[in-house]
Parts: sequence; structure tokens; C-alpha cells
Amino acid sequence: MTRPLLSSVAVVALLAAGSAQDKPGAKADDPIAAELRKAKVEFQATLDKTNEKLLAAFADEEKKLTNNSKLKIDEKVKRLDQLQEEKKAFETDGKLPKSPGLKVALSDYQTKVNAAKLKCEKAFDTAAEKYGKKDLTAAKAVLAEKANFLQGVGEPKDTRTVWVGKKQTYFQVDKGEWQERIGPGVVLKYKETDRTKEYVEVLDAGRGIKLRMMDTKAVISINGSAWGLQDEGGWEQRKK
Repeated sequence: MTRPLLSSVAVVALLAAGSAQDKPGAKADDPIAAELRKAKVEFQATLDKTNEKLLAAFADEEKKLTNNSKLKIDEKVKRLDQLQEEKKAFETDGKLPKSPGLKVALSDYQTKVNAAKLKCEKAFDTAAEKYGKKDLTAAKAVLAEKANFLQGVGEPKDTRTVWVGKKQTYFQVDKGEWQERIGPGVVLKYKETDRTKEYVEVLDAGRGIKLRMMDTKAVISINGSAWGLQDEGGWEQRKK
């Protein structure tokens, strides 16, 4: 997932402000926390630079298409529109572009982001190992922060919030909270329990119902029964 572009000063200020949370009860001169904080600042700076570089590639590709006199006007307009849509998707959801003209820039972006992520993961693991020798609670806190800090980096934002079928419609109303309206004033509530690339799983504990919503269908399990077809349908973008 791309992150909002921040200036170097803003990045340092943001991470420094949260440094007290690097380790519960950590002292200001804690060398382990200081080293981890440095790694996080470097990671964010690298991520911002790679974002800026890919956005610059979008601008270069737009200029090339605009100045390409060999393209027919309808094809040129089509490609420029696609490029703008991909740029917007990258800026808002972190979705990576597919335009052929951005292939080299995209490869460079992915290589650098993945390398930066691995380096930052190593810094978190090192800090956890050092804390673990004397304070398991602190080590656990570092590992939890690692998962949160690096969540979604290099991956597009998961926008699966509305599932529409032939008979039912399920939609997310808040983080982890889902609803199904089955009539005027009648709402069934669910709690999200799992989210994978294949499905989003929700639970109605009161009725013992589990649902898994997928790209082309939704399946249901009642009180632990085998999964069966609930409806046919798929994901839709939430209307703004």
C-alpha cells in the first residue's frame, strides 16, 4: 500500500512523536528503541522517494503519449484516460499500474519497496530479539508494532466492502462490522472474522452463521456445518 507522501521533517517528527511507544516503559536513551526508530525513519523516507519516482514516471509517460504523433487521436485519448485512472488508483489505494509504458518504472518501484521492507522487518526482528533476552513483554510489543507498521506495504489497499448477489447484499458499515438488509427496518449484523485473497469471512454468532464472500459466490456454514452455496454474485465498489 502506498502511504501519503511526507516531507523528511514531517516523517522525523511523526516517528519521533511515537517513539515512546517503541517499547513499553522505554527510556529516552534506550539504544534498542533508538536504533529501531532510525530504521523506521529510513524506511519511510525510502518509501516516499519510491512513490515520488513512480508518480514522476506517470508524468513522463503522459508527456510521451501526448507528443506521440503516430497514435490516432482515439487511441491516444484512450491511453491517456487509462493512465489517469491508474495514477488515481495508485495515489488513493496503492493499486499498481498496468500500462506498458510504466513497466520499467514499476519493476524498479517494486524492487526498492521490497528491499526496504525486508530491511525494516530485520530491524524489528533484531529489536525483538534484544528485548527478548530481558523483557518478553517488550519483545511482544515490538513484534505487534512490526505487523501494524508494515501492514499492506507493497500491496494494494483491500477495497472489498460491498458484496452484491442475486438474492443478498452484504456491506461493511465500519471496520470489522458488516450488515445485510433483508427488508424495511430489518438488518442482520455480522462481525468480520477473516480476510484472505480468496474471501472475506463474517460471523453472526447469535444464529451460528458464517459467510464467506468470494469473487463469484458466497458460501454459508450453519453451526459448523459443511460450506454450501448461499448466493452467486461478486464485489462492487462502494458508491461515493
